Amino acid sequence: MILPEPEFCATSGSWAPTRRERPRFVKASNEDLAWLYPGLAPREAARTLLALGPRMVIVTLGEGGATAITADHRHITSAAWTVV
Repeated sequence: MILPEPEFCATSGSWAPTRRERPRFVKASNEDLAWLYPGLAPREAARTLLALGPRMVIVTLGEGGATAITADHRHITSAAWTVV
């Protein structure tokens, strides 16, 4: 997962990008989100990231494929691909 200039937020107890540079898109695995937001389901964690300002959060789910959630509440899903 790539976030510009992360800083620790003492209020929430988690890492967050600074206000001056916010990514438009964030790609994170379900494992990344579990580390950042323990106890939240991947979609809820993605919505939490959306509240920080990106337009889209893309969550990779390993064999479960991937899902993207946009700031205007659209959900796009994709099955996992088999690479041969």
